[in-house]
Amino acid sequence: MLNWGIASDLVAHDALPARATAMAEEIAQGPTLAYGETKRLLLNCFSDSLEGQMEQEARAIHRSLRTSDGRVGVGCFVQKKNASFEGR
Repeated sequence: MLNWGIASDLVAHDALPARATAMAEEIAQGPTLAYGETKRLLLNCFSDSLEGQMEQEARAIHRSLRTSDGRVGVGCFVQKKNASFEGR
């Protein structure tokens, strides 16, 4: 599965709870607002036209740039620094 790209990690059964918790904590420290926008876009992508999806993506980017996390993310990307997101 790893070789085929279906799985990104293999964990022994007894190590699974700790690994799952670590992954959840890592995700929670990420850009949660952007995750929400991405989920919304993914839910709509199969029922919307390409033009409609592109419009929704442009609007999502605009909304994201109006948030504190969006500005932090872009700034850190440009400066090649690690970002710290707060969900705002």
